[in-house]
Amino acid sequence: MDNLANLRADLTELTPEQEDHIRLVVQQWADIQAVSNLLFYPSLVPADIRLPLIHKGLCERTTNYLVLAATVGLTDLNITDLTEPDRLAIADELIAVIEDKVAIAADRASIAIRPFLKANDAERVVGLLGNPTETVRHNLLGWLSQTERNLDESVLAARMDEKGIATEIRRDLGDALARDRQRIKKGLVSMLSSPRAVYVPNLTDC
Repeated sequence: MDNLANLRADLTELTPEQEDHIRLVVQQWADIQAVSNLLFYPSLVPADIRLPLIHKGLCERTTNYLVLAATVGLTDLNITDLTEPDRLAIADELIAVIEDKVAIAADRASIAIRPFLKANDAERVVGLLGNPTETVRHNLLGWLSQTERNLDESVLAARMDEKGIATEIRRDLGDALARDRQRIKKGLVSMLSSPRAVYVPNLTDC
């Protein structure tokens, strides 16, 4: 991935031959390493197939590594260039990845989804807080706590209860929110304000 990052930094414009090759790789969807490389750095892909590539990667269910690569590649996009339907579609696809509960992809999706969410997505996010992965729960709770500044642990617990989230998770997240609110009142940095980092392995390590 480091070599590809260097290539992206050095490459200012694709040659016709490079563009044809990239289109072929995407069309065939057979060389997992090559496809994942393009998903990690979609800015290398011709603009007209860039979003279709991301959508296909996020909806992939045969090879989980491609889903992971697509969640990482979202940070390579200029979100301000997206239409509202595209934003909504990507948010829906990331929510589906989180709901699938495949550990690393779901963890990374819980980071990538933040800029694609809006305040009216809060109830959907509450419904995802029952995810078995602690990283997912931390990252989504962080988004929720920053979006709803007046949210307290009792209200959060009631909303999670309505979603059927397990008692232990409700208690843990309520405690985490309460501790964080106390930190903020003391003038300390919120522990929920930054998403928890996720290690991204190479394909050969999966």
